[in-house]
Amino acid sequence: YQWYADTANTISFYSMGINQSATGTDKCNAIINCHLATGRIGKIGAGPFSITGQPNAMGGREVGGLANILAAHMDYSSDNVDLVSEFWQSNSVNTTPGLKAVDLFDAVATGEIKAIWIMGTNPVVSMPNADKVKAALENCDTVIVSDCVEETDTTATANILLPATGWGEKSGTVTNSERRISRQRSLEPAAGQAKDDWWILTSVAKKMGFDTSFSYQTAKDIFVEHAKLSGFKNNGSRFFNISGLANLSEQEYDLLKPIQWPVKDQSSNGVVRLFEDGIFNTDNGKANFISVKAALPNSKLNRLWLNTGRLRDQWHTMTRTARAPRLLDHSDQPFASLNPATAKQLDIQQDQLIQLSSKYGNALVIANIDSDIETAQVFAPIHWNDQFSGNARIDSLVAPITDPISGQPELKYTPIDITAIAAPKWASILTRRKINCDSFIYWSCSSLVQNSGYLYHVALEEDFDWQQYISANTSTTIAYDHFSNPLVGDERFICNNNQQLEMAIYCHRDKRQLPQRTWLKGLFEKSLLGTTHWSMLTGEEYQLRSTSKHICSCFKVSEDAIIKAINNGASTQQALGNELKCGTNCGSCIPELNELIRQHKNFEAA
Repeated sequence: YQWYADTANTISFYSMGINQSATGTDKCNAIINCHLATGRIGKIGAGPFSITGQPNAMGGREVGGLANILAAHMDYSSDNVDLVSEFWQSNSVNTTPGLKAVDLFDAVATGEIKAIWIMGTNPVVSMPNADKVKAALENCDTVIVSDCVEETDTTATANILLPATGWGEKSGTVTNSERRISRQRSLEPAAGQAKDDWWILTSVAKKMGFDTSFSYQTAKDIFVEHAKLSGFKNNGSRFFNISGLANLSEQEYDLLKPIQWPVKDQSSNGVVRLFEDGIFNTDNGKANFISVKAALPNSKLNRLWLNTGRLRDQWHTMTRTARAPRLLDHSDQPFASLNPATAKQLDIQQDQLIQLSSKYGNALVIANIDSDIETAQVFAPIHWNDQFSGNARIDSLVAPITDPISGQPELKYTPIDITAIAAPKWASILTRRKINCDSFIYWSCSSLVQNSGYLYHVALEEDFDWQQYISANTSTTIAYDHFSNPLVGDERFICNNNQQLEMAIYCHRDKRQLPQRTWLKGLFEKSLLGTTHWSMLTGEEYQLRSTSKHICSCFKVSEDAIIKAINNGASTQQALGNELKCGTNCGSCIPELNELIRQHKNFEAA
């Protein structure tokens, strides 16, 4: 607090921990109040700054991409409804806000909504109380899904599936958090039958008889209409105004340079900073404090509470990032992190299979003991889903409690219980194609080679019959070599077809005895001629265990290499970067580098 008080140039960066709360709006207003009270807004190096969860969150709000706002930053006041109705020459604009996300799927569940069109999102994974959302969509009369990925948990519920373009195929504009509009140009043509979302919507509207209102031919046509609406009867009370861009030609649109709104004149270079003149978009031009009241979460705490979030190398529900093998070299299984004291109290060990459960659902994940987690908290990433694991949709546990104003779910605080699940054996399965996992206690799957190789981590019963499983899940031309040590439950199979590796299985009672992902990835590159497959099966014990996970994904630097460098004297993050390059590109591995330095530098000193 003293630091804030003593520093004139103060920016408050805040992210999902503030927003994803039943009192998220109050928290945001409290931050803004602090900046207003100290005059730290509208100045260089000062202001509240929300780090949003989506790269075009600002752009989505500008065009009315929320249920409680109209286009061009207008709310549902009667004046704004009349203004939009006049501009669009329509007498059927809604006069009240629509249903926010949680309420929307409640309406689907009750049958109030009988048709729903889902575009570019995966609510069966990302919504709270996700099992209810899944059931609601499965029972809905008509579910239309537009996506650039065919197989997601949500597309599985679709009656109509529409192929949409992905990010690199799109052409249009995006707006970042400093209000800067940038022209995004497609990197490559659309694949297959994929079409842009605007084209799909326009085509459907025309089939419904709205040809005149949806006569767009290009993305530019939509942008200039958007710009015209922003300036329509705008007397200055609406800050969002890009009417200076309303007359762009196709060529001018294609060549549009990044610019910060408002842009009121075609020759304008935009506005770098709002509120420099101390005038705000309120009735009296003055900023208004909003009274807030601190409140604890609505859910009553039993013993543990679930905090959900994201990992550095994954994006939301993994529909695309899970297809990039390199992004899974750091973490390729669903997990939950808990404090060592909590783990000891529950008699849970590192890498043990555990079940997280709440009144809304449950999930099977791997235990990760982490001293950075506080004792009452359990952290679990949201990414895994039914495409990549048997039962790991974390948001199926989360309570559908929302902020009364924003409708934002309280994704950071759900009371849960943890139970250890017996897993007599563990196995890592390397395979050319996806396999049936119905007979396993637990499974997770990740890509190893783009579209042509997968790694499964599975838990299974003591008496599991691998030979029968191989026969049932591979072709008749498969041959295999087998190693077994019944004393420790160690079994290994190398399955080949015409000297090509088709499947490799490593099974053991102790999960820690299984080979690392980075070693397994190399097996597909090896020839099975001669005796190589026997060395895979029994001879390379040291290599099996010594190839650790990648800490730095950018330069593929392993944990073993980093620890070795630390032990040899590279005792700072900069020194590690100079020697191994780790931490010198995107920087997301720096916290782990510092933790490894702390652990092993102290160990060396001891």
